[in-house]
Amino acid sequence: MNIEFPKHCTAVRVTWAIFLAALLSMLAACGTPMMKPDQALAIKKIGIVSLLPSELSYQKIGITVFNNERATRPVDSAFNSAARASAENALKITGRNVMQLEVDVPTLAKRVRSGAIIFDSSAERIHDELGVLIKKHKLDAIVLILESFDAENGINGIRMFLRAGLKEINTANAMPDVTTLVVDANIKMLAGQSNRVYFPVARPGGQPWAYRLEENLDVVTHQHVTNLMQKATASAVTQHLQTMGF
Repeated sequence: MNIEFPKHCTAVRVTWAIFLAALLSMLAACGTPMMKPDQALAIKKIGIVSLLPSELSYQKIGITVFNNERATRPVDSAFNSAARASAENALKITGRNVMQLEVDVPTLAKRVRSGAIIFDSSAERIHDELGVLIKKHKLDAIVLILESFDAENGINGIRMFLRAGLKEINTANAMPDVTTLVVDANIKMLAGQSNRVYFPVARPGGQPWAYRLEENLDVVTHQHVTNLMQKATASAVTQHLQTMGF
């Protein structure tokens, strides 16, 4: 059974000022059980793999399908760098030997999101690649950081979501949906946490969000949104690991 994101999780709308507090409460409600103490103690050497996107998705939903728009803008390694650094800092505090593992991020991220049936966790879809890393570096476990996807609950990874009315934008929310898994040397899930949180975002300088999506994607606005997503991702990963028992 894939239990990375329980169906009972609900979304909370928050301002950026209380975002972290809301995120903590969301994580408590949206995760699998934490590791058993003996499982956590057995992990001495652990690797980190982050498969987050190199683009930020922007989505506008209008009053009809003809008003819907989508776009992407590059973020390079911004999200993966934030996730990796956050995980490494959280794990090193516990005294463990931590390794950053280099992988083909686009290829593995695509496979993780595939429709292949899984019974334990999404890590099964890249079982062989993770197994090679475990063996090569003599690891006890791997932390795997992914985008969260759940079509039934409207969870669609890291994205900026705008809802439009008649020729105006009614809401503009950041949705940093991230999942953190810990798998053992046999690629079996020890624990996992997912967050579904969203918070409103204002454009820099008090500019209103324009009705046409493209008009919002200037360099300054995109960098502002990217920075917020980085902070949200880093905070989520840190809290995921703490909640799981590290």
